[in-house]
Amino acid sequence: MDIIFDFCNILHKMVNFKSLEGEIDFYFVRHGKSTGNKKNIIQGHLDFPLSEEGKLQAKRAGKWFSDKRIDMILTSPLSRAKSTAELIAESTGGVEVETEELLKELDTGVFSGFVFDDIPRTHPEEWASFQEKSWEGVTNAEKPDEIYNRAVELWNKLFILASRGYRSILAVSHAGMIQWIIKATFGHREWLPLFPMSNGGIFQFSVRNRLPARDGKLRGVNNPGTSYMYRWALINFRP
Repeated sequence: MDIIFDFCNILHKMVNFKSLEGEIDFYFVRHGKSTGNKKNIIQGHLDFPLSEEGKLQAKRAGKWFSDKRIDMILTSPLSRAKSTAELIAESTGGVEVETEELLKELDTGVFSGFVFDDIPRTHPEEWASFQEKSWEGVTNAEKPDEIYNRAVELWNKLFILASRGYRSILAVSHAGMIQWIIKATFGHREWLPLFPMSNGGIFQFSVRNRLPARDGKLRGVNNPGTSYMYRWALINFRP
């Protein structure tokens, strides 16, 4: 199966969902509320554990996933995401959790570790640049092209898993990264507009494609023809 990308021209790199066949569900979950979230700290690559509220959010998500036949769970290596994935896995029949670096949160540069409301006072010039350019204006923060390309690379890996027979894949990540996982499906390369991202929020991208056989004949006697359907079925659903 052709995977999807045009590596020759990075400016036009985007996801080709028509290359997937069958019924596949890609689920993404933002981690439960961390101790950093509770204090309104900009976390980025810094590691904060789940709060008690975050653990409850993860367990609620796990209950919702209990009948979704999840056959693969991937997670960011940061503990707030990994703990969320492990709590969800308890409700999915013992599916093993695998760490995936591509799911890591965006690097928030010099803002990392600061309380968000303190930034205008501690970094006034950076704050003004942030207001105009979002994270592109923050020193050492991950740039839009970098995180966009990371999202496309993640989709590449997810497509490989789908080609190997996985039909219901769950990935636990972070608000910033999930923004770009969604944007990559549209080929959109700017921060705005933003999607709502609640702690414990669930996102579902569903694929329902029928492709022709390689000899030109349609697969299956009941297949009326080639057809494509892929969509964001859930955005920030909170069980």
